Amino acid sequence: IAAAAGPAIGGAMVESVGWRWTFAANIPIGLIVLAVLLRLLTFERPADGGDVPDLPGVLLMVGAVAGFILGIVQSDDWGFADGRTIGSVAGSVVLGAALVRRSQRHPSPILDLDLFTIPSFRSGMGLQLLVAGSFGGVFLTELQFLTDGWNLSLLEAGVAIAAIPAIAGPLTVVAGRVADRHGHRTVIVPGMVGMIAAGLGFALLIGDEQHLWSRWVPINALYAVGVGLAHAACQAVAVNDVPAERLGMGAGMSRISQEIGNALTAAIA
Repeated sequence: IAAAAGPAIGGAMVESVGWRWTFAANIPIGLIVLAVLLRLLTFERPADGGDVPDLPGVLLMVGAVAGFILGIVQSDDWGFADGRTIGSVAGSVVLGAALVRRSQRHPSPILDLDLFTIPSFRSGMGLQLLVAGSFGGVFLTELQFLTDGWNLSLLEAGVAIAAIPAIAGPLTVVAGRVADRHGHRTVIVPGMVGMIAAGLGFALLIGDEQHLWSRWVPINALYAVGVGLAHAACQAVAVNDVPAERLGMGAGMSRISQEIGNALTAAIA
């Protein structure tokens, strides 16, 4: 519901009060949610106090991802062979290597590298990065095309894009039940086929002439069906064989992979 309503609400806010308020609006929402959580949830501490989270590892991960994204985004202005582009990417690699080395030694690492010995976890992480992570780039590309190419308002573009989560959200529930009975492949493969077919449809059938209802909406609906089938199942694959005591770490790493994919595809877009 939030994902479906968000683009339209965000577009309306940008047009009425400015883009800064789309970020500022998260402050009261976050405070309200925090107050509710503190009131309703019980926080349990481990008997031994638990290990201190690897906060320097978090900074290394943020720096590695940010450096790589910076190199991609600025490569058009700086040039691929520019020292700043090369330096950003090289710095990202160095920080990434430092993160891996630190995760091998820290008692409570930000990345549990032992989980990568589980085949399904490796596959799920890759799917999260490439399939579920493509969502961010698609959203940004669609918004840019609808506003710059077809001159729709931000509100109109937001409503058009909202069809994706509106269709995909409920479909994930159905896809999850099918995956539980027949395996994740039975929903991921058709979902990926739908997403690819939609991508070809956008490339071959969408141009400068506006065909919102006759072409855009049906193709977008096909993409939404693909997302609904494949999106949640990708994360399910990642955590399917993770031991119960490490499930939180596995789910967290899977989510990190997806968000890195979102950042990469948005930067490329």
